Parts: sequence; structure tokens; C-alpha cells
Amino acid sequence: MAIFRGSRKAWFALAAALLAAFLAAPATAREIVDMTGRRVVLPERVERVYATAPPVALVVYAVDPKTLLGWNFPPYLPRPGDRARFIAPDARDLPVLGNMMGHGQQTGLEALLALKPDIVVGWANTFLEGAPLEKRFAEAGVPLVLMKIDTLADYPKAFALMGEILSAPARAGALAGYVSAALARLDAHVAALKPPRVKVYYAESPDGLATDCDLSIHAEAIRRAGGENVYHCKQAELVGLEHVSLEEIISWAPDVIVTAEEAFAGRAAADPRWRAVKAAGDGGIVRVPRLPFNWIDRPPGYMQALGAQFLAHRFYPDAFPLDVRDETKKFYGLFFNVDLDDADLDRLLN
Repeated sequence: MAIFRGSRKAWFALAAALLAAFLAAPATAREIVDMTGRRVVLPERVERVYATAPPVALVVYAVDPKTLLGWNFPPYLPRPGDRARFIAPDARDLPVLGNMMGHGQQTGLEALLALKPDIVVGWANTFLEGAPLEKRFAEAGVPLVLMKIDTLADYPKAFALMGEILSAPARAGALAGYVSAALARLDAHVAALKPPRVKVYYAESPDGLATDCDLSIHAEAIRRAGGENVYHCKQAELVGLEHVSLEEIISWAPDVIVTAEEAFAGRAAADPRWRAVKAAGDGGIVRVPRLPFNWIDRPPGYMQALGAQFLAHRFYPDAFPLDVRDETKKFYGLFFNVDLDDADLDRLLN
């Protein structure tokens, strides 16, 4: 009888150990193929995501903001009430963690691992290679998914991949659908344009003397809108911000100056030297909205789907009709889960 009781105790102990091991085991793994063709094993549920650079962080944010561990840079929210009006509720208290790719504030590996990410999403493009990150995170035991994003046309695939990762295919499909529809309309618009095209200078610094090549990822929205960027060159590095002189800009005689720099927009309109530039003298300065994220650049990303339409309408109001207020409300509702009122739209667009 004592032997039986001992066997029964051993059986219960074994059963308890097996149950504990089952409960402690990680969720069932699954395999996905990222945008560079790598096969990556992920946990069944992904709830904590770190993105190494702003373009991919904003993809995570749009698909499921509650999974994003933090921003790479602070959103542009200059007034106290802006956070509640322009940031999705699940992301309003996110910390700024910095980047692990590109420039700006950098995140240390130890600090990141302390946040216990389920996965890391990296940005692979013409100027950034994923190999160094692959090695670091393989050694740390954290799955790394690479998103190969060079142009706006890559975003439908990026959303589809993130929808698969976060188990949100319908949400991702709606986002991808918006970008695809915007691209189709913009492509048709550009194909129908007759020369001459609107000549555009892109002013990116407070003094207006930093710009980007016409073929740069930072100037894609201008190309998509059908503008002719007057600075012709091939992008040499990721950051861009090529320096030019005022004399060069005067000689290029742009019809329009595009800028997101409020300080520059005011200065160019008042400075006699800048008024020698055709666009500044004729009142052709187009200010790009950037609340909470720049519509065309810094970072280059899916905001260009809205920003390029905005520019196309400003460059060619008759050829590209657009109700900017309605389109903005639609975009922010879809991508950011915020319902803009008339005051919000005035703040964004004026």
C-alpha cells in the first residue's frame, strides 16, 4: 500500500512538472518570409515590436499602434492638446527610443532588450543593409524582420507583411488599398500631363539652402505629383540635404518652392534676396503640413500617399482636383484612428 501511495505521489509530481513545462513553453512558432526573402520564425502572437527606423515604425503604428514599443523620434506636436487630437489613443504615451538604423538618436542594444520585444522590424533600402542587425539580433535571440522599402510603391507589400505578422490582415489590406489607389490616380495624372511641367525647388532647412536630388527618396512626392525638381542629380547617401546657393536657385527659376519649414516660408516671403527667386516673388511657396508627421519626407514614408496628392493639386489644381479637407480627414481616420474636426483641419492646413 505504501508503494502504491509512493507511486501515486510520483505520478502527480510528474504530471505537475509536465503541466508547468507546458505553461512555461513559448507560444507555437510560425514562419514568415520578409521583404528581403529571408525566412523568419516568429512567435504565434506578436505583441511587442521595436522598429529600427521611422519608416517601418510608422507601418507598425498604422497597423496596430498598441504593439509599438516606442517612437524613433518625437512626433511634431507643438501644442499641449495636439497629442490627443492627432495621435491614436493607444500610442499617446509612447516613449522616444531612438533608431538603430539611419541617423538621429540611437538606441543601445541592452536598453532595447530590456523592453523584451517579441520581434524587431528593420528597414532595408538602397543605403541600409540588414546584415549587421541580423548578426546582433541573432546573437540576442530576437527575431528580425526586414522591410525593403525604397519607394511609396513598396508600402502595399509592407502593410501586407505587417498585417500577417500582427494577425491583422483586414486592417493592413485597407491601408495597402489606400496607397495603391492613390498611386494609381497619381500615375494616371502624371501620364496625362503635357509639357512644360511645374518647376519645383524643395527647401529643407530654415535658410532654404538645403535640398534633395530629383531622384532622391526624399523628393519622391514631388515626382509623384508631376513636378519637375530643378535640382537634377542622383542621391549619394541616405540623409540627403544637399547644400546649394541662392544664386543657383535664382538661376533655376522655379515656379514653386515646396517646404515644411515654417521659419523659411516666412523668411523667403519677406527677404528681398529670396524675392529674386521667381517662385518667392510670385507667392509660389507651398508649405507642406507636418502634424504629427511630415506629409512628404523626413521620414520618407506612406504619408506621401496623401502629400503627393496635396502637391499635385497645388501644382495643377485643374488637372488634379482634390477636396484637400475631405481627403485629409479620410486619411487621418484610416491611418491614425483619429476623427479630425474643422478646427483640426484648419490647424493642419493653415
